Amino acid sequence: MAKCCALLLCFAFFEYDLQVPFERRLQEFKEMLTEKNVSAGSTWEKELSKIVFDKRYLLLNAVERKAAFEAYVRERTEIERAERKRRAKEARENFRNLLEEAKLHGR
Repeated sequence: MAKCCALLLCFAFFEYDLQVPFERRLQEFKEMLTEKNVSAGSTWEKELSKIVFDKRYLLLNAVERKAAFEAYVRERTEIERAERKRRAKEARENFRNLLEEAKLHGR
């Protein structure tokens, strides 16, 4: 049943695919991944059920979809890593400020 629905969606949006530049289709595909809350540590197989029925899923061919997904996951991993690092640094600075205000020293 899922393959049948995917094929119908494919035919419905085939003309759209040919008229839109690759960069735009890629951007829309990545927006879909963001909207579907695809996490950085996730796999293609795990997330496929979330995205397969979205019309933007068919904007790219199978190879492009997989490559775009992998690139998105790598980007999200870097963004999340940078955010964790920023939060840890901010927490250390806040703690040091608290110690300074209390006139205590960690060392």
